[in-house]
Amino acid sequence: MQTMTENERHEIQETGELRLIDPQTRQEYVAVKAELYDRIKQLAVDDSQWSDDEMEALAARMFTELDNPEKIR
Repeated sequence: MQTMTENERHEIQETGELRLIDPQTRQEYVAVKAELYDRIKQLAVDDSQWSDDEMEALAARMFTELDNPEKIR
C-alpha cells in the first residue's frame, strides 16, 4: 500500500478527494476515503438474485431495443 505525502493528505482533507495522473498513460484517477469508496461500491454493485419480473422486464427492453437499433446508446 502506498503512503500519501503531506501535500496529498492536506488536499484530500480539504476537498475529500485526491486526483492523480499516471505520467505514462496520462490516465486520471481519483483517490477517496476508503469509507466513501466502500459505500459507492456497495451502491454500484448489486449481486442479489433477480426476480422473475425483473428478468422479464430486462428481456422485454432488450428485445425492444434490438428491434429499434437507433434507441441503443
